[in-house]
Amino acid sequence: MDIFELRCPELTRRDFIKVAGASLALFGLSQALTPRVAKALEESLGKPAVIWLEGQDCAGCVESFLNSMEPPATSILLDTISLRYNETAMAASGHQAEDALAKTIAEGGYVLVIEGAGPPEDPAFAAAIGALYGIAYTLKFARKKSGLGDDKVGVLEGEWWSEGHDPSVLAAPRSSWRWRLQIAVPEGVKRAEVRSATQAATTKKGGKLEGSREAERIDLVKKPKRRFARILHVGPYAEEPKSIAQIEALLESEGLSREAWHVEVYLSDPNRTAPEKLKTALLVPVSG
Repeated sequence: MDIFELRCPELTRRDFIKVAGASLALFGLSQALTPRVAKALEESLGKPAVIWLEGQDCAGCVESFLNSMEPPATSILLDTISLRYNETAMAASGHQAEDALAKTIAEGGYVLVIEGAGPPEDPAFAAAIGALYGIAYTLKFARKKSGLGDDKVGVLEGEWWSEGHDPSVLAAPRSSWRWRLQIAVPEGVKRAEVRSATQAATTKKGGKLEGSREAERIDLVKKPKRRFARILHVGPYAEEPKSIAQIEALLESEGLSREAWHVEVYLSDPNRTAPEKLKTALLVPVSG
């Protein structure tokens, strides 16, 4: 992310709201419509709507973010994203906060996600994959039974980054790796459906996810639109750095830079495919 652009925005959030209010005054409309105008302007600027939920933490990560200096949290929260919900950082509370959460969820574009740390050979990684697929299929069959369609379960994707290492996670110590696994869900899926699917899967006697703590960590998260450079990697996962290097060379030739994380879209089943034939789409986010 370009720090200069974050620190020196052309239009601050405060000015942004002033523009919205002034636009209403110009047309003789009620100032009560300011939030609607602001939302429309945000969408035209392409700001991603963000719901930041705190799971098994104690709000320390939010406080650390809010106290960060480079880039300052105020620039990210006010000028870069549209923060719709976070219990610690948002100004609204009570029913207003819950209404904002519900309305943002209703906009769609969500994925089931579960986060963790460590290399993929750790047992926790395999357990997370099993839980994610288990909830995805439970959700699929529940929607089919309710007459909401018979959608296919999406492909597995993994976001990878590293704590304290920049720019490539693949060059960092494996103990510092962090991951976020996700599977896309159909438009219209609600958090209540995911909770119901999780409840059904984790309480089914003799089921694979009975009492699964991993399944209980799965959440429904909105995936913002991003600009990526991508390449199809064919071969073992261990050789991915070669493909990532090709992306970095292309970005450099175009005068662009990358962010310090990447996405892997797993197009092959490693349990059924020889390592040299594995297909993985690699996506590297472009800065700016």
